[in-house]
Amino acid sequence: MVTKFLLSLLIFLASTSTAFSETLTAVCGPFKGNSVGVSGSTEYHKPLSYPDSMDGQFTFIWEINSKKALIIGPGQTPTQEEGVVAHYVPEQVSAVVIEPESVFLYSVFPERKMMLITKHTHLRDYEFNAARGFIMQGDCMINIR
Repeated sequence: MVTKFLLSLLIFLASTSTAFSETLTAVCGPFKGNSVGVSGSTEYHKPLSYPDSMDGQFTFIWEINSKKALIIGPGQTPTQEEGVVAHYVPEQVSAVVIEPESVFLYSVFPERKMMLITKHTHLRDYEFNAARGFIMQGDCMINIR
């Protein structure tokens, strides 16, 4: 009798507890930062370094303690990418998105209410053998429910 009660209580608590399904949502932007790298062969592989920015907002949605995050990009037709959560501590959650020619790292810092985005890419088309990247910072509205 007591065992049945305890088992029922555990199932009830597990199914109603928000600790098992808390979600972090960060809406961030606009972004400012820097782009760096080396231009392609059409520009004789010149070093590059210049201030850069991105308008719009990125939304980072993560069910806390899960291995995946959804990153929604800005624009008329927003992109939706699934990132692999590579690092989590209470002060930071970071997800990696791998594209055919680029790698992105999205890091949200809930206490600081900010996001950092880095991109590492090589370009093949108009700028053969280029290597470029950027790091951008944007302020966020953070919600954990």
